[in-house]
Amino acid sequence: MDSNGNNSVEDVARSLDAFFSSSSSSSPPSSAPRPVPLDIADGLTLLSPPTAAGPTLNWGILGAGRVSHDFVQALKALPQARVVAVGASTLPKAEAFASTHKIPGAHGSYEALARDPNVQIVYVGTLHAFHKEHALLALEAGKHVLVEKPVACRAEDGVVMVARAREKELLFLEGMWTRFFPVVEMARYLISSGAIGRVVALHADFGFNSSDSEGYPDSPFFNHALGGGGLLFVGVYPISMAPLCFGSRMPTKIAAAGVVDTQTEVDLSGGVVLEYEGGRGGGGWQY
Repeated sequence: MDSNGNNSVEDVARSLDAFFSSSSSSSPPSSAPRPVPLDIADGLTLLSPPTAAGPTLNWGILGAGRVSHDFVQALKALPQARVVAVGASTLPKAEAFASTHKIPGAHGSYEALARDPNVQIVYVGTLHAFHKEHALLALEAGKHVLVEKPVACRAEDGVVMVARAREKELLFLEGMWTRFFPVVEMARYLISSGAIGRVVALHADFGFNSSDSEGYPDSPFFNHALGGGGLLFVGVYPISMAPLCFGSRMPTKIAAAGVVDTQTEVDLSGGVVLEYEGGRGGGGWQY
């Protein structure tokens, strides 16, 4: 514990060891490295088992599309999370979503969801191009906000949202779920602890066959105006790994190439090379 009475990373690691040892007979031996999740290490999240009783957080779901369905399914595994309302572009859409997930409240507009006094935090699961509008709507209503990735289609829009959240003293978080994967937490631990030495290069890739799940050319995936294309849908995943290795500073050089669909004008695949000070980076990010 430090001089301010806060748990140190070492304290948290010991607590995690004790928790894992007592909760699972199949846990690895205590000598194995224990990655401390970044939010816990920074004191942003309390260390407690996921089944522990605690204050309930009331969620409102803004958007009734596929990604919102997936997110609500995930929330059902958390006893501290309660979905109290959903807002959609029409009331029938909201009511159908609410019926599927047994949500008590349904609103036929996003504004009504943001104003709902029972909602403490809003998950924004609408299309990329509307993230800024809908996130600001919730922030102005005094709600904490979790925005599905990518947080915005343009960097300047992200800056506006972050600034407003700070002014309102509200949580604003991008739903980049890969950052919380156990394997990514382990990678973060190995890098920050110096176990693998100084990282000089990173290679990351992520992709899927869009023709398996997206109707061409009518899907939002192929609609440039709605934030479609491979970079914003999946390219953000490998690119988000760069700060893990090289910190939050900007690269000194960026080189990119890709394939653009001639009919829809969205990028279908691409490769990016980022170079950082001292020649670090190199490698590549493919999608």
